[in-house]
Amino acid sequence: MHGPSQSTVSATALTRWFALSIGFLGAFVVSLLYFVSAIACGYHPVIMYQPLFLVGYGRLALRRPGASLPIGIAGWLLLLRPHAVTVPWTPWISTAYALVLAVNAWDLGRWLTRLRLSRPRARLALGLLLSGLVLLLRPYVVARYRGHGADLHGAQLILADLCGANLRGANLRGANLRGACLFGANLGDADLTGADLTGATYDFGTCGDRAVLNGRGAGMIN
Repeated sequence: MHGPSQSTVSATALTRWFALSIGFLGAFVVSLLYFVSAIACGYHPVIMYQPLFLVGYGRLALRRPGASLPIGIAGWLLLLRPHAVTVPWTPWISTAYALVLAVNAWDLGRWLTRLRLSRPRARLALGLLLSGLVLLLRPYVVARYRGHGADLHGAQLILADLCGANLRGANLRGANLRGACLFGANLGDADLTGADLTGATYDFGTCGDRAVLNGRGAGMIN
């Protein structure tokens, strides 16, 4: 028996890469539109999230086309929705972010388990990785979900998404909140002495002393 002809294989490969290219272009176009609209709305955390999403999605397109193609197709379908360009946040964006993060995290975990390390070294490597993640994410998690009266002095919250966060009475002395999004956040009685809010944005829903916010470098978005 003869295997598939070279022309058939080439056509299959061409079709596959064409589909992947269309899918990637869909995800890229929607991501770009979201990036522009988010920046225009003062949502600066997108500067950090979006490049990570595109890198992660690009990896999936090369390694796991079955996982990446639906995201791209959904991106094209999203463009058919009314006012798709002007909506700064959609369920598609959050679902795509979660899928890309979950699949890449799974692949990273599998790669770590395949490393030929002794059990003590494997435990040490995993412990260092988890410790780094905890140290990096702890200030954000506390500020985002348990910020009421929290001690966050000197915390690094650069480009943090704190929309709607309850930071009433929080100690934010010397905290770095450059570029943070504070839409609808509750900063009543929060101590912002020495805090850096350069480039941070807030709106009418933000509760706090606007004179202090402006004096620290934050700007109001109507």
